[in-house]
Order: sequence, then C-alpha cells, then structure tokens
Amino acid sequence: MEWAKLDRATVSKLPEFIDYLKQRGLAPSTINVAYHSVKRIAEITGEEIPRVSLPPVEEKLPHILSKEEVEKLINNIANVRDQCIVALLYDAALRRGELVALNCEDVNLKEKTITIRRREKEAYPHTLPLSERTVRLLRSYLKLRKCGKGEALFVNDRNERLSPSTVYDIVKRWSRRVLGKHVHPHQLRHSCASFLCKNDIPLNVIADFLGHKSLGTVRRYARLTPTDLQKRLPERV
Repeated sequence: MEWAKLDRATVSKLPEFIDYLKQRGLAPSTINVAYHSVKRIAEITGEEIPRVSLPPVEEKLPHILSKEEVEKLINNIANVRDQCIVALLYDAALRRGELVALNCEDVNLKEKTITIRRREKEAYPHTLPLSERTVRLLRSYLKLRKCGKGEALFVNDRNERLSPSTVYDIVKRWSRRVLGKHVHPHQLRHSCASFLCKNDIPLNVIADFLGHKSLGTVRRYARLTPTDLQKRLPERV
C-alpha cells in the first residue's frame, strides 16, 4: 500500500486545522481521531508533527441498568431459555462469546456454580458462583433441555449452538418489549460490575470475577454519580 505523502507545509498547518475543528464544535473524541490519523501518516512519511493543543476527551461511563430494571427484565421474559441467558449475562457478568461457548456440564446446580472454559484473556477455566434465582431458572430450563455432556447449553430451534449475534438480538428484543429501551448484552455485564462496586466489594475481587488482569478497567465502575457522591460525603459547611 502506498501512503499519501504529506509535505512539510501541509503538516505545519495541523494546529490551524485542529482549531478549525474546535470552532465547528466537533466532539473532542472526533478531533483526537483526526489528529492521530494525520500524525500516523506523517510518522510513516517522515514529517515532523508540530505541537498541537488537543481538547481533553472525557471518559464515557457505560450505561448502567439498576437492579430493579434487571429484575423487571428477567421476570417479564416469557421464554425460560431467554430468561437464563439474560440472568447469566448479568449474574455471572458474562461476555456473549463466553455465554454461547457454555456446555451443559459447565453448569453445576448442586454447587450453584458455572464454569467458563473459554474466558477471554485467561487460559484456565473460571468457576463462578450463581445466585439462587439463576439456579432456579437453569434448573427449570435443563428439565426441558435434557442435554448431555459436550452439548451446547443454549441452542436454537434447529438444535444448533446460539451465535453471539443471536444473543444480542434476544437481549435487544426483550429489553425493548419489557423496558421500552434498547439494552445490549455488555450492559448487563457493566451493570453487574457497578452493582458489586456500590456494595463495597474490593476492586481486586471484582477484577477476578470479571476476568480482568488489571484493575484499571474495573476502576471506572467505582466512579460515583453526583447523587451517590452526595449521599456518601459528609456536610462540608
């Protein structure tokens, strides 16, 4: 691939270009993307980048569902398979890929645990505790499913393992019907992490539960909303 050559005169006008984008009211994230795109090409072609003042990009916290919203969603799903899917995405904070990779033997109703054998960023199985509600739902589902070792836990009408895209559609369909808004599967994972943080579970425990090696990603769930912060802070005057 041939990269477009940026001449020195063009690169020297980069600060003016960034100022122009600011004046047009573009989002800081958009301006940063534009800058880094030009910078990357300039680095490849050997041109020196002038110093540029970039607007700060505010970290966006994921949209969180309240515990009440999650309960309402699960309780009003009319299909026990889909109930189990939503309950596990929240209760075990699963990613879609982890959920669809589950086999029937990965569920231990006696021990009230689930084992994730293909957890992202981990080479070993990860066993997690389940809530009583999720255990009850899985027990009802497995009475109907009657699947054996090595078989997918969640299948479609053709008895094929569900795909991640199908799980996305299931969550979207039921959330629109029950909550009147579009919820995607990863929001349930975010919501679980946020719930644990608000209940003062140590960050290292949450990181292990989520399958994160670093606390950096988990710390954003510990950020309080202004309302929560006001409740926790003492009177200062």
